[in-house]
Amino acid sequence: MGFFGEFDRIFKIGYSEKQIQALYKIRRGLQMNDNGRQIKPKIAWITVNRNCNMRCQWCYAKETEYRGEMSLELAKKLANLIKDCGIKKIILIGGEPTLWSHLLSFNAFCRNLGLETQMATNALRFSNDSFWEKYKRDPNDSIGISLKGCSELSYRETAGIKNFNSMLSGLKRGVEFFRCGVGTIYSSFNPKELVDTAMFSKEIGASYLNIGFCTPTITKKGSDGSFMIPPAQIVTNIMSVYEEVNSVMEGKISFSMKLPLCLWPEEFLDMLSSKKQISTLCQLRQKSGLIFGLSGEVILCNTLLDYPVGKFGEDFSTKEELLNFFNTPLITNYYNKLNNYPSKKCISCRKYSPCGGGCPMLWSAYKADEIIKGFD
Repeated sequence: MGFFGEFDRIFKIGYSEKQIQALYKIRRGLQMNDNGRQIKPKIAWITVNRNCNMRCQWCYAKETEYRGEMSLELAKKLANLIKDCGIKKIILIGGEPTLWSHLLSFNAFCRNLGLETQMATNALRFSNDSFWEKYKRDPNDSIGISLKGCSELSYRETAGIKNFNSMLSGLKRGVEFFRCGVGTIYSSFNPKELVDTAMFSKEIGASYLNIGFCTPTITKKGSDGSFMIPPAQIVTNIMSVYEEVNSVMEGKISFSMKLPLCLWPEEFLDMLSSKKQISTLCQLRQKSGLIFGLSGEVILCNTLLDYPVGKFGEDFSTKEELLNFFNTPLITNYYNKLNNYPSKKCISCRKYSPCGGGCPMLWSAYKADEIIKGFD
């Protein structure tokens, strides 16, 4: 059974199929979707491996046992296809991409092809002197460093890191070389931990701190949100430390908002917006992403890696075939179902357009009608 058939088992939307279709018709009638516009990917991710040197509690790929990697031959074919689609940058994800045996060769290939590469990394392998010297000869154009802790204790408890000095070395090397910031997934009952994370970010030289929130892991076994902090608690915690975190980072913070906007005080949202400290609506909501798995399979969201919707070499091989595939009834129905109103309260909410009801994956762990308040 594919993901479409398992939707009602996994997600706690609470609607029958007829109700879901009725809600989508309302959405079309209110012109809140991009009905009629061709789906055309604008950003691309390639999952290059599942190997990882950490064991994070919330990892969406933990059921893969952290094994497997993409061949260089396939990666090159996908890069050529991505370029043909007019996309100018590829984001490499894992696993941990620095462990991919073809990373440096692929970086050089993309550079010759005129494609930029960005890598999502935990930066630990940058501490290896031999690798670091080789990497600097064929680096990515940019990186996104993900913090898994803010101290020796938190890195050990959260990600299983035993050599904190190596972790510090890798982080500092990456931040200094790319002159970049860092990101973190906030999931703690202790609001002070976010302050500590901001201070740690400054210590390693990060230019900014992006703050995201946990979503459930979704596998064939179902949804697991046992490691998540209740949304209301997250809001309370963030509100209690925002000023301190903002001060530590000298205003260089941003929130990748996965929670429904209606959970936050409206004046707080307005302030974040005025400071350009908030982003909403992921690629899934905007139907703008192209994500490839290890074997060239297409997934609509990293969390849904167990539920591919197509595959390179089978469902498409060229730009034209890819665009046709993304606009078939099968794929548009996938998008429509995942992007439907999670709650009836969303229908008349005046902030639904920039919100979308929060991350769709949240509603595999929570009942939307019990969480969403809506703005009148």
